[in-house]
Amino acid sequence: METKTRENDVKLISERLEELEQRLYKIERQLSIQNYTDRREEEEGSPARQGRTIESIEKDDVLEYRIGQFWFAKIGILAFVVGIMFILTLPHENLPRFLPAATGIVLSFCFLLIPKLFKSLLPQLSGYIIGGGLVLLFFTALRIHFLEKDPLIENAGIALILLNVVFVTSILTALKRESVYLAGLSITLGYLTAILGENPYYIFIWITIIAAFSVYIKIKNKWETFLTLSIFLAYLTHFIWFINNPLLGHELMFVTGTQANIIFPFIYFIIFSSAYTVKRYEEGEPFTKIFNTSLNSIFFYLLLLGLTIGGDNSGLFSITFTAASILFLSFSAFFWLKERSKLLTFILAMTGYLALSTAIVYEFRIPNAFIWLCWQSLIVISTAVWFKSKFIITANFFIYIIILLFYLLLANGFSYVSLSFGAIALTSARILKWKQDTLELKTEQMRNAYLIITLLFIPFVLYNIMPEGFAALSWVGVAVLYYIFSLMLESRKYRWMAVLTLLMSIIYISILGLTSSELIYKIMSFLVLGSVLIAISVLYGRMKNKQAVKNE
Repeated sequence: METKTRENDVKLISERLEELEQRLYKIERQLSIQNYTDRREEEEGSPARQGRTIESIEKDDVLEYRIGQFWFAKIGILAFVVGIMFILTLPHENLPRFLPAATGIVLSFCFLLIPKLFKSLLPQLSGYIIGGGLVLLFFTALRIHFLEKDPLIENAGIALILLNVVFVTSILTALKRESVYLAGLSITLGYLTAILGENPYYIFIWITIIAAFSVYIKIKNKWETFLTLSIFLAYLTHFIWFINNPLLGHELMFVTGTQANIIFPFIYFIIFSSAYTVKRYEEGEPFTKIFNTSLNSIFFYLLLLGLTIGGDNSGLFSITFTAASILFLSFSAFFWLKERSKLLTFILAMTGYLALSTAIVYEFRIPNAFIWLCWQSLIVISTAVWFKSKFIITANFFIYIIILLFYLLLANGFSYVSLSFGAIALTSARILKWKQDTLELKTEQMRNAYLIITLLFIPFVLYNIMPEGFAALSWVGVAVLYYIFSLMLESRKYRWMAVLTLLMSIIYISILGLTSSELIYKIMSFLVLGSVLIAISVLYGRMKNKQAVKNE
């Protein structure tokens, strides 16, 4: 009897739990708690699965449904537009000349009206349909003059006005719909309209206007990829003009006779850079900001290089790249002062130094340019310390090493100017020591490398430029200077440099004493070396006594 009562209690508890579970299921279903619903459907079997919505199917088969529903439709729109273009390009000898153009315009407006007339029909594709209509309208306007041997409109100026009307219409449509896709398509049509002009200043001014408008749209809508496309197309359009605009069927060659074109790349660079300086929404260094800044800098530099080397601006080469260097460094300083941006500062600064190096190499030629590049290294490390940029400091060090190696390989001979490499290495090491507390980079090993270069390179140059007997004496003089630096700066490393230089002097003078035939050089070398060694010995003795007094 007791056992039966327990069984009834267990059954009652189980029924109550089942009721609670049903209630919880209904509550969670009303609250759209998906995980529980999916699990419940799996437990209940196929009838619940048959009631699944299209949205849940898309989550399971995203790729298949995106291809079937979206990509096929997009490709279909593209194929339809291309097909109409081919129809419009067919010969129409027996038809009125205006009929193909009129047909293209009518079909274009049909495309533009479809999204309004059939709002419920694939609304997510309406932008692509409108884009197809705008491309078709642009092609129709293009065909009126530029694609026909016997054009309907013979005046190129009127044809350009029609193309510009299409461009303005497309960009206004893109802004109204807030579509980055249509905006990208619109500026592509705009840059294409610019390059179709024969007048170079029309092309440059139109590129400038589109670039400025692109920056405005980017700032207004925060469309980063749209700005990327505009940067690429702006510099590409100018370059296409420079190679004699082959799109119009001209012979491929560099255009000359328009020296003022060198000014406009500077304008493009300033305009595109203003996208991140006029109004700054984001703090930090997002990838798109870094990418667009890098793209703008690289294309600006490459376009300048092509315009000056290939065109008739070679006489302005040094001035052009020096001005470009100042511009790069100015924006680099801006991003450092306003945002403390490390990567943007590095990118712009290094591009600026590259532009300055280009000007130096062109002006002074190899190998003399290496000396000037060496002094530029001092400017680089000074600004790098101000920017607190470990990237610039590290890059400058390796560039300095490369310049030094190429100088040793390519130099026709050495002179007193060659000592610049040693002086720069010594000064660079001192700057790093002076600002080591403010730098994030541990520079001890780099400073040691600079000092080792100084230790070896200065005696090497002096050996090559001094008369045989005076080379060793000059080494002794350098050692004395190192001792003076060690006293002034209280640096033990300079004392070690002095000791090592003196040891090299002793070895060299000993060899000279056995091999040289010039007696006067032997006498002078040994007397000077002996005097210096005795004086230094006395100096070390005093230093040791002072140290002993301090310890007491």
